[in-house]
Amino acid sequence: MKSNDNQDLIHGWRALSRIHLSIMSSLEGVLQTKHQLSVSEFTVLLALAETPEKKMRIQQLADEVGLSQSAMSRLVARLEADNCGVLQRYVCEADRRGVWIRMTEKGLQRYEDVSSTFQETIIQAFRKEEIEKDLAIMSNTLQKDS
Repeated sequence: MKSNDNQDLIHGWRALSRIHLSIMSSLEGVLQTKHQLSVSEFTVLLALAETPEKKMRIQQLADEVGLSQSAMSRLVARLEADNCGVLQRYVCEADRRGVWIRMTEKGLQRYEDVSSTFQETIIQAFRKEEIEKDLAIMSNTLQKDS
């Protein structure tokens, strides 16, 4: 790989990092302000909402969200608490070592209430001039690579 190719790849990766950081920052601020929910907490609700039975093993959920199992366990405990009550933890009957997380009806309603804010924030973020520039950098990088 030539030096220019390496530089293009690095510029593309940095553009992707800036896009991700900008969108995550926007989402975190809006979700906290409007819904008192973190991006990680919403991502848990999103992952569960997309499953047919609205449940998942805790390790699978941790992998999906990008958290360690202990961090996921703490997050689930917060969302399971009486004042929140959007998740329910239970032990798998077939494998007593397995812990499942299920979204409650309250959780599904919370997900539906927050999802439009989540989507609107992402749409607005992609319309920002600096994001559009970084997307162009990434696009150029990918076109050169193919």
